[in-house]
Amino acid sequence: ARLGHRDKEVPIGTLFGILERMRSMTKDVNYINSLVDLTESEREEQGNLLLVQQIFHNLSLMGRPYQKDFGNNKKLVIDGLDALITAIETEYSLIITKAQEAVASGGAMEYLGLQELYTIGSVVTTRSIPGLGGLNVSFKVIDCMYEPIRSLMGSLRYSFR
Repeated sequence: ARLGHRDKEVPIGTLFGILERMRSMTKDVNYINSLVDLTESEREEQGNLLLVQQIFHNLSLMGRPYQKDFGNNKKLVIDGLDALITAIETEYSLIITKAQEAVASGGAMEYLGLQELYTIGSVVTTRSIPGLGGLNVSFKVIDCMYEPIRSLMGSLRYSFR
């Protein structure tokens, strides 16, 4: 496919860096769509208003003001997102598979597999925070990505955040 006038070519490595964000957005869309099938009173009882507001805020940051069109039995759709995720997972299947096996077995994790370990919404517990005397501390993962960074010599590397 050819790029249009306003389109921008993005390297697949950059897209791999936000794979977990895209997976999380798919889960968010499925959650929003599950609320559409409920009555308004059921939605108020079962829905998480803060989560819904966060999802629509994220969509607005993507240039998609979906909240106006949402509701009245209309489902939220992000065209091509599932196909894009599948294409990235296919291209990086070796890295993803090895990372998923490491997570399941508790084995060694490669750097590029960290987004399989720190999935958005998961809880991470540690005792290694200095000054807390070995106290268990838990954190909820709210975002993860590989940020592309150019070195002084021009080579591209990725920083996990």
